Amino acid sequence: MKLDLPNKKTLPNDLLAGFTVAIVSITNGLAFSALIGIDAAYGLYSGMLATIVGSLFVSSTLMIISLGSDIALIIATSLGTLGSDLVTGIVTLSLVAGIVQLAMGLLKLGKFVRYISFEVITGYISASAVLLILSQIEKLTGYPSNVTSQYCCSIVSQSIDTMLHVNLWNLSTLVLGMVFIICLYFLGKSRIKSFATLLMIIVATVIVALFNLESVQLVGDFGTIPPTLPTPISPDFSLLPVLILPAVAIGILSMIETASITTTYPNPSGKAANVSKNIISQGLANIAGFFTTSMPVNAAINRTATNVTFGAQTRWSGVYSGLIVASAILIFSKFFEQIPLVSLAGFLVIVGYELLKTQIPKILLAWKSSKFDYLIIMLILVIGVGYSLVAAVFIEIIISIIVNIEPYPRDQGVLRLIKLGEGRFEEKSIPKKLPSNQITIIQTKSPNFYPIIYFLQKKFSSIKQPKNAVIIINMRGGNYFSKDIIQLLGAYAYLLKNRGNKLMLADVSEILIEKLKKTGAVDDIGIENIFEEKTVPLASIDEAIEEAKNWIKKRSE
Repeated sequence: MKLDLPNKKTLPNDLLAGFTVAIVSITNGLAFSALIGIDAAYGLYSGMLATIVGSLFVSSTLMIISLGSDIALIIATSLGTLGSDLVTGIVTLSLVAGIVQLAMGLLKLGKFVRYISFEVITGYISASAVLLILSQIEKLTGYPSNVTSQYCCSIVSQSIDTMLHVNLWNLSTLVLGMVFIICLYFLGKSRIKSFATLLMIIVATVIVALFNLESVQLVGDFGTIPPTLPTPISPDFSLLPVLILPAVAIGILSMIETASITTTYPNPSGKAANVSKNIISQGLANIAGFFTTSMPVNAAINRTATNVTFGAQTRWSGVYSGLIVASAILIFSKFFEQIPLVSLAGFLVIVGYELLKTQIPKILLAWKSSKFDYLIIMLILVIGVGYSLVAAVFIEIIISIIVNIEPYPRDQGVLRLIKLGEGRFEEKSIPKKLPSNQITIIQTKSPNFYPIIYFLQKKFSSIKQPKNAVIIINMRGGNYFSKDIIQLLGAYAYLLKNRGNKLMLADVSEILIEKLKKTGAVDDIGIENIFEEKTVPLASIDEAIEEAKNWIKKRSE
């Protein structure tokens, strides 16, 4: 692989993006360490060498590899399998996960991600979000629960135990936590949202020191952060039999995250990214991270989004991020120890809330469009929250296999229109995949249009996307979309556009156009791709078809 060296033109943008990603990595590293119950230093180490090595080898040049919430939750719900020495167990898991990811990438298993169904991913993400919120209740209340149960996930049993002991909650911790969450929520919608978390953590740290709130627990109360770089420790290979399942689960999750990033954030150069190579880079990152006592890492979609938002142009932004994190450990370790744990808990509650908020519309879509798929989502959700996220990962794979070999179609409410002549269309079944350089017109027999949105989310969002494809949706009669559903439609249009395709809406009423404008979905779809309804039925579709033909012709030249 040819590695481009950094240059003066891209250095300022890459440095700014790398600095911002480093801030996010430090915050996440501290928060996820507290979630797991391990010294904060190990969370910080996860954003250092592993991120640097991952950035040097990724095929998607703007992808950031670091410790994510899904991996942290898998570790937190698998503590019983990591042995008596938690640090050794976690570091050994990093090595094993790296080897598993390396094998998956070399075997080119990334291509099988497209068979993982929409509904099981929705169920898994929802379960992760719920666990992320529940896991912070004891830190927000200052009541340390050690309750465990053989019948349910320890996070759930400890959350219940905490709620049953309101009289033992720490008032200072609770008030500080609630104020932190409220302020962070509103600042997250402001112009300084990218630095809101850092600002609020600094404010919370100053308040605790200023008012001498000794009852509020600090990061340093659970272990020091030495102002030195880490040294390797010996792995415990006796744990190998019990680490295989969580390592494979991490590998599967890395494939899903990688596929999502690869398609959502294409390379600035236009060069196609390779999912399997990206998985290999994560394996190399985890193996390198093992030598710096890092926790397992994978493709981090939120940090990749931050990287792109702040103008990263090359892979070196990730390298700079890792170097900045390493420098911060050497310089600011004592400050990190003074950060109140409740501020990190508040941050994770917001992360969990935002994650869950993205999945609720999809769950509602499933309920209104397919009860069978809704039951699948809820099954994964209940297993992930109530029992084990690792078990949920493997069950979602089994369900995806079953769903993909089902002998009957479940999208009978969605149809494809084939133009036969002037004002004449024939109804046919929807194709299995979106054809390149062609126009696909779809409509639904349902008056509420939920099946179409659900179908787009489920079927036409696969990893292997076509080029220059146009989807035209006949929207006649679609006046009663909720805000969440309209935003999903806008998000799908944005996804298509990023992949070199286009979404058009035909026969759109004035009422719906106003709703598209109010929600901001019109910006993602493009006002030029919205065709207002005519008095003559289907005339608007003809107009959209002509525009689509011209667009495809220009793109194909």
